Amino acid sequence: MIESDTIVTSSKRRPRWIWGSALIVAPVLLLGFAWWGYKWRLEREYRAAIEEADRLDPGWRLADLEAARAEIPDAENAALQILAAGRLMPAGWNPPSPGTISTKLEDELDHLLPIKPLDESQLKELHAELGKASLALPTARKVAAMPRGRYVILWSPDAIMTPLLHVDQAHPVTRLLRLDAIRWAEEGNIDEALVSCRALLNIGRSFGDESTLVPLWRRTLFLKPAVRSLERALAQGLASESALAEIQRLLAEEADQPLLLIVVRAERAMVHQFLDFVEAGGSSSIGLVSRTGSREMDEFLDRGKARGCHAAYLRYLNQCVEIAKLPPEQQVERLRHFDLRPPDNVPRLLAATAGSVGFKQLAGSFHAGTAFLRCAIVAIAVERYRLANGHWPNHLDELVPRYLNSVPTDPFDGQPLRYRRTKDGVIIYTVGEDQKDDGGQRVRVQAGRPDTDVGFQLWDPERRGQTAGKH
Repeated sequence: MIESDTIVTSSKRRPRWIWGSALIVAPVLLLGFAWWGYKWRLEREYRAAIEEADRLDPGWRLADLEAARAEIPDAENAALQILAAGRLMPAGWNPPSPGTISTKLEDELDHLLPIKPLDESQLKELHAELGKASLALPTARKVAAMPRGRYVILWSPDAIMTPLLHVDQAHPVTRLLRLDAIRWAEEGNIDEALVSCRALLNIGRSFGDESTLVPLWRRTLFLKPAVRSLERALAQGLASESALAEIQRLLAEEADQPLLLIVVRAERAMVHQFLDFVEAGGSSSIGLVSRTGSREMDEFLDRGKARGCHAAYLRYLNQCVEIAKLPPEQQVERLRHFDLRPPDNVPRLLAATAGSVGFKQLAGSFHAGTAFLRCAIVAIAVERYRLANGHWPNHLDELVPRYLNSVPTDPFDGQPLRYRRTKDGVIIYTVGEDQKDDGGQRVRVQAGRPDTDVGFQLWDPERRGQTAGKH
C-alpha cells in the first residue's frame, strides 16, 4: 500500500523543468507566429501594391521606361551637341548652378529690369566672359536647331545612386547662351538673341524623357533663364515675325510635355528598384550629397526596413502618378484638398534622395513652370499681333485662331490667362499659387521683386532699349 500511494502521488506532480520550459517556449512560439504573420502581411501588401501599379500604369518599371525612351539620331541629338560645347569651355569658368548666383554679373542681371540696358562696366564684363568661351559659342548655338536629346545613362544596380554627370555638364553651356542672348539684345539684333533663347530652351529639352528625377527637375530650372532672356530681348528691340513664330512653336511644344508625370514615374521606378535591390541583400548605404560633391550624411537601410516601407511607399507613388496624369488645373485642385506625403516609415534620407519630401511641393514647381511657359507663349502671340496690326489687342480672344488655337488657362485656377494694359506696354500673368489676382502687380517688373505672380511683360516699341527696326 505504501508503494501504491507513492506511485499515485508522483503521477500528480510535474517536474519543475517542464514548467520552466513552457514559460520559455510559449513566448518564443508566440513571437515566431507574430513574426511569420508580420512577414506574411508585408508580402501580401507588397504584392497588392505591385498589382495596383501594373493595373493602373503598365510598363512602369525602370527597365520598361528605359526601353520606351525615344531613339534620336546623333545628328539631331542636342545632348551630344551640348557635351561637345562643354568640352570647348575654358577651365575655371565657374558657371552658377541653377537657382544660385555665383558671379557679380549674374547678380546684377537678375536684378536689372528687362527694359534697362547694361551700363558700361556690365557690358565690359559681359564681353570679357563671352571672350573667354568664344571657342564654345558656335557649337552651343547649334543647339537652337535641336529640340530633342538623349544622354546615355549607365545605371547602377540600385538605380538611385546612378551618377548623372551630364546634368552638371549642361550648366556652363546654359550660362554661355544666356550671356550671348543678352549681348545680341544689347546690340539690337533681336533675331540673333532669339536663336540663343531657343538654344537655352533646348538645353532643358535635351534631357528628353529620361527615367530620372534630377535632370527633369533641372529642366524646369533651365526654363527660367530661357524665358527671362526672351523677355529681355523683346524689351530691347523688335524681332521678325518668322523668329517670333519659331520660338512660339518651340515654347508650345515644351508646354505640352507632361513633365510632372514623367518625373513621378521615374521616381517610382527608381525607388522600387532600389528597395528590391536592398531586400535581395544589396549594399544599401544612401546619403545626401552637398553642392560641393561631398557626402554629408549616410544612412543604412537593412532588408527589414526596406520591406517594411516598400508597399506603403509604392502605393503612395501610385497615387502621385495618378494625380500627375490629370491636366495641371485639375492637379492643383486635387492637391489643394489632398496633400500627399511619404509614409512615416520611409527612411528620411531615402525620401530626400528620391526627391519625394512632398509631392505637393514638387508639383508646385512644375505648375509654376507651366504657367511661365503659357504666359510666354501668349506674350509672343501678342507681339506678333502688334507687329501685324500696329497696336496691342484689346483682349486675348483676338489672338484666336491666327496666333493661338485657344487662350491658355491659368494652371492655378483654371481660368484664362490674365491680360492687362500698362502705362508703357502690356502684361500677361497668372494668379500664382496664392490664387489672388493682383492685377499683375506682383510679377517682377522692378529690380529685385520676386516672381510671386508668374508673368511676362512687353513694352511699347518706343519704350524699348534699342531703336525699332533693328532686325
